[in-house]
Amino acid sequence: MTTKISLQSVLLSQKQPGWESQLATSISDSQSEIDQLMECFYSGDFRLSHRATQVILKLVKLNPSGVRQQVPKMVSTLSGSLPDWYKRNILRILQDQTIPEQQWGHAADQCFAYLSAPQEPVAVKVFSMTVLYNICRKIPELSKELRFLIEDQYPLASAGFKARARKVLKQMDKSNI
Repeated sequence: MTTKISLQSVLLSQKQPGWESQLATSISDSQSEIDQLMECFYSGDFRLSHRATQVILKLVKLNPSGVRQQVPKMVSTLSGSLPDWYKRNILRILQDQTIPEQQWGHAADQCFAYLSAPQEPVAVKVFSMTVLYNICRKIPELSKELRFLIEDQYPLASAGFKARARKVLKQMDKSNI
């Protein structure tokens, strides 16, 4: 990979199983290519962003610091009106990242808004739940609100919501938060 255009074309042309891991491995040591991948993620194009997300999720395991630099921008991107798929992809990545302390409030506000909004898709809610749990580990005072929102929605929630809720509530109980 040497140019943004070639990275975009690779992202859009891959069809064989395991391509995400292969691409993540090939760019994991190149910050400039990771930055290009992130540009594809932020492009706003559904297909390109979704495929970039698949690679980013693999890349996080190979080179967490390469993506870590992008966390503040991802958190900032949560502001405003975003398509559901974009929120889902950002939150999916953020659930496994350390959010900088100065952005805890913004991230928590956005995730609480997503979790409490009836119209939000289940995936956005469950990834928000995990991001919030991670923040609650640092700011335990927020745990009561998180627990309330989870327990309030639980009886009528989907199977996916319930599964994640059980996991998060169990982790909260185990961590005494």
